[in-house]
Amino acid sequence: MINKEDLRQRYVMLGVFPVNVDIPMSVLGKLWELKDDEDEVALIVDELERESLLARSGTGVVLHSLQHAYVRMRWETPALNAGPNEAHCKALDAMYEVYNERGYYMITLPCILESMKLKEALGIQLDAMSVYKLAMAYKNQGEYAKALEMYEKSLGIKLKSLGPDHPDTAATYYEIGSVYNHQGEYAKALDMYEKSLGIKLKSLGPDHPSTAATYHEIGTVYTNQGKYAKALATLERYEKSLEIDLQSLGPDHPGTAATYHSIGTVYANQGEYAKALERYEKSLEIKLHSLGPDHPDTAARQCLHKPRRVCQGIGKV
Repeated sequence: MINKEDLRQRYVMLGVFPVNVDIPMSVLGKLWELKDDEDEVALIVDELERESLLARSGTGVVLHSLQHAYVRMRWETPALNAGPNEAHCKALDAMYEVYNERGYYMITLPCILESMKLKEALGIQLDAMSVYKLAMAYKNQGEYAKALEMYEKSLGIKLKSLGPDHPDTAATYYEIGSVYNHQGEYAKALDMYEKSLGIKLKSLGPDHPSTAATYHEIGTVYTNQGKYAKALATLERYEKSLEIDLQSLGPDHPGTAATYHSIGTVYANQGEYAKALERYEKSLEIKLHSLGPDHPDTAARQCLHKPRRVCQGIGKV
């Protein structure tokens, strides 16, 4: 039998999450510090459901907006609640990971913001990874100026703690390049990608998937600049990237799909439409299989996998 006071406290802890989102069972385990006891988590959820305090969803539980408002009020009132603790932060970080993987970026930003707010209140020093995750959440929401600020902050921490030749430092250069690429600042993007590539070649080697991804993005910058001859010159790198992806990630990985798509774009820009369409179709097939039809990346591929001029080029429109 679950102690009623313990049950109340665990229920109030749900106020840390954003409103109207499914809370995965794995995240509840982290929140309640029961990550290795799935049965106990299920028992608590069953009891709360019997009391009509929450409802089960496909992957976890969900609170009605009024229920959420109640637990949030109690969670934020010191007299009624023990206050935030590290378990809240771990749960929010876990929620971020779950929804970032699913592509639900509207949820990841409030999760990481709340986590960082709690860490500050608890006197926990923000590490480079927390700042990095916040930057990624801003980028995925299209808030590029804020993303760039956070990536630069993360880079500063990593340069001091890890040094200039660490793979994590390279990853941050890569993400800064991605932001510049989205902003249309291609020269800056290329500079960041080249810095990232130089570190990865030394620390990870030429056959690592992360190295392949950086070659991939350098070619994308050239394509975005309209420098199709240079993009074509990178086709050999793309093919090498695809070979690495197939070996290290497998044929059904989203990273492999992205490489097929980029190769298709190079062929399309060279007027080789049949080859382009074949790669676009392969990319979409993988995305549908690995991410599902509702993931943002899949939706984007469905819009782009048959560009009109490609279809025109092979007489399909």
